[in-house]
This record gives sequence, structure tokens and C-alpha cells, in this order.
Amino acid sequence: PTLIPNFSTSSFEDAPTYIQKGLNHDRIMQKYEDSKPVISFVERLAQQNGMAVPEYLKAVEEYERQQEIEDLAQQRSLDPEMAEELYLLRKDRQERELQKQEAERQAKQNQEYIDFMNQFPDVKPESIPTEVWQMKANNPGISLTDAYIRHEYNSLKSKVQAVETNTKNAEASTGSLTGNGSTSSDFIDASTFEKNKDDRRWVMQNLSKIMKSRANW
Repeated sequence: PTLIPNFSTSSFEDAPTYIQKGLNHDRIMQKYEDSKPVISFVERLAQQNGMAVPEYLKAVEEYERQQEIEDLAQQRSLDPEMAEELYLLRKDRQERELQKQEAERQAKQNQEYIDFMNQFPDVKPESIPTEVWQMKANNPGISLTDAYIRHEYNSLKSKVQAVETNTKNAEASTGSLTGNGSTSSDFIDASTFEKNKDDRRWVMQNLSKIMKSRANW
């Protein structure tokens, strides 16, 4: 099964969270299955040391902390107090760098959703097909706008054969085709789309018209 985002409003505030989690329940479950041996191993170690798992993990973290401080003391010829101060300074710098990276990531994601809303102001988050979210989750390098355009483009291509039988009726009712890919109104009928469907640039430029027109094909 696939987890579907449940947006209550047109806000995209929750969208990054859904994408970050993958939106793919099967994949999440697979990761869980893969992690079971690690979980069992940690549980066994904790049991051998007479600890609960959280207590054991905390003890391991403290041990690693002390080891790093000791290594710094030896490498820099520092007393334990100075080595601990250096360790804390390094940790603080690392945390600030992570916070900076997270802020930059969040800003980039926010801009991505602003761009989408500007491109498709009439499209509400809850009406975005699940396949679009999955495409975005599986291809982090593409934007939501691009994922949506690709999905709509593929959907339109797949429907061409089904609408061809109604082309003549559509032409008779509209009578506004140029035949060369250009459009003089808000309607694009099936034959015009068929002639230009492989021109991705044309499809992207006329996507809004195509989406509105295909209901009448």
C-alpha cells in the first residue's frame, strides 16, 4: 500500500515532510525489515550488559565521547579539561553547521512549493496525484513542478488513442485549430495535441490549456 498525503487546506506546509519520509510505505517497510538484524544485535548487547536498550545506547554514546576527548588530549598534548573544551567547541560548530544546512534545505523546499503554486495556482495539494509525490520522492533532484508536468505529459500521451475517435466532433464544435501547434483560443482539441504531443516544450507551454481542454475531448 501507498501512504497518501492528507492535506486539509491548500497549504504546502506538510509537503516537505511527506517527501522526506518517502511517501512509499513499501520502501519504508523494507528499510524496517533491513534494520531488524541491527535492532536484534543492539538488544542482545544491551541484555548482555544488564541494561535496557536506551540506557545501553546512552552508555555507548558517553563512552565514545570520552574516547574522543582522550584522543584529543593525546594528539594535542592537552590536559583533560582543555581537551573537553575543545571537544565541546567542535560539537557546537558541527551542530551550528547542521542547523545552517537544515535552514538552507528548508528554504529551498519552501521556494520549490512557492514556485509550484505560482505555476499552478488552481491546483490544490490534495488534488495532486499520488504518482507525482512518488516521482518526487524517488527523484529528489527534480522539483515538484517538474514532477507534476512530467506526470501530466505522460497522462496526456496515454489518452491520445482513446480520444482520437472523438476528434471530428470536437473539431466541429470548436472550429478553431491552426494545425501548426499554435493556438488562438483557450481550447486545444485532440488532433492538435496529437500533432504536437512529442514536442515537450510545446506541451509545457500549453499545459494549462491542454488540461482544461481534454475534458471536452
